[in-house]
Amino acid sequence: MNPRADDKPSDLSFPPLTVAGRVIIVTGAGQGIGRAYALGLAEAGAHVVVADIAADRATEVAQQIVDNGGTALPFAVDVGNGPATAAMAQRIQDRFGRIDVLINNAALHVSLQRMPFWEIADETWDAVMRVNVAGCFRCSRAVVPTMRRGGWGRVINISSVAALVGQPNYLHYVTSKSAMIGMTRSMARELSGTGVTVNAILPGQILTEVDNPAQTTEAISRVLARQIVQRSGTPDDMLGLLIYLASPASDFVTGQSFVVDGGLTHL
Repeated sequence: MNPRADDKPSDLSFPPLTVAGRVIIVTGAGQGIGRAYALGLAEAGAHVVVADIAADRATEVAQQIVDNGGTALPFAVDVGNGPATAAMAQRIQDRFGRIDVLINNAALHVSLQRMPFWEIADETWDAVMRVNVAGCFRCSRAVVPTMRRGGWGRVINISSVAALVGQPNYLHYVTSKSAMIGMTRSMARELSGTGVTVNAILPGQILTEVDNPAQTTEAISRVLARQIVQRSGTPDDMLGLLIYLASPASDFVTGQSFVVDGGLTHL
């Protein structure tokens, strides 16, 4: 006999799917998807550190959060600079007494010129690795000791679907985002037993307010033709998974890479 809904045990309990009261750092939060992350997490009740290399953008987003009744701390930081990320972690610890979640979102992306890999200059390659890869490492290194002491934490690395499918004339970016998947797996292993989990999110084509020269009408149409969900993604499409991974509901999930691309890579 099939069980009925009212036959469920009455003592079932689930970890809360909430980020209310959590102290969450979002890097690269001054614009684009990072900005949407910061605003969405604040609306969900988190105390958000709006970290961005551009102080004016960080301040603008933080003020918008405060104007909406939330709590935000703007912080101008170059994620590729080790002492700067350490200073950021200390400032947040002094202000809030803890750090619960780090979202490694900062990256060189739309500003990159696309070209064959044999034409990429050393200084361009090094700049991408410094921000996209070393920035993820340095921010994580700065905050994880605090999380370990508290016995709970979340590191969420924002990679890209480009790491799965490859993308011509974009080797520096694709390589950096591929590295984040490996970093996620290794970090998760090293943090075993600490209460700190590490996962990655791989966005597909997400349209934001930031002008992206590569997102021409033709390019967008080509991607949509391969997707299962026949529309472009928006920053709001990212928030559900982000909040889940940042909450106690994901306690048993670590070392994983989650694709949010409307089914693009499913085909």
